[in-house]
Amino acid sequence: MTLWARARRIWLLPVALFAWTLLLVLVRDDVAKVPQIAARGTFSIKLMNFVPLILCIPTMYCMSRRLIATETTAARAVAVVDRLALLLLGVSVAGLGFALGEFLDMPTAMAGGRNTVMVLGLALLVHSWYGPIAGGAAATMFVMVSIVTGLAGDQRPYPWAVLLMESTSVVAAVVAAVSFTAGLITMSYRRQIPG
Repeated sequence: MTLWARARRIWLLPVALFAWTLLLVLVRDDVAKVPQIAARGTFSIKLMNFVPLILCIPTMYCMSRRLIATETTAARAVAVVDRLALLLLGVSVAGLGFALGEFLDMPTAMAGGRNTVMVLGLALLVHSWYGPIAGGAAATMFVMVSIVTGLAGDQRPYPWAVLLMESTSVVAAVVAAVSFTAGLITMSYRRQIPG
C-alpha cells in the first residue's frame, strides 16, 4: 500500500482537493465575460465552471504514475485500490460542494461539486483508452467548449451543456453520476497504456 501511494504520489490529491475547495470559496458567484460562439455575443459565465480542472489535472497525473512490473504481479488488485481512492475523492468533492452550499449559502458550490465529479468521470473514461494526457485534454476541452458554446441567446444553457445548468438540475446530477461511474468502471481496462 505504501509503495502504491508513493508511486501514485497520492499526497497530491488532498492538496488539490484543498486548492479546489479554497478556490470555490473564493470565486463564489463571481462571473467573467466570455464570448459565446453559438449566440454571437458576450455572456457572463460563473468562474466556478473553471474550478473542476484544478482537481482533474492532478488526478490524471497521479493515476498515470505506475510501476507496471510491480502492479502486474501484485497480490492486491491495484485497480481496486485506484478505484477506492477515486471513489473517496469523488465522494469528498460532492460532499464538500454540498456542505459549502448548505452552510455558506453557496448554490454555486453544489454545482461546482457536481461539475467536478462529471468532468473527472469524463477524464477517467478517456484516460482508460488513450492515457492521462488525453484524459486531461478531454476534460479541459469539455469545460472550454461548454463555456464558449453552451449558452443560447437568452443565457439559457443548451441541453447538452450540462456543466452550465443550475445547481438544482436533476439532469446534470444524473449525467455527473453516470460519467463518474463509467470512469471508475473503465479504470481497470487497457492498463497497458504507457504513462
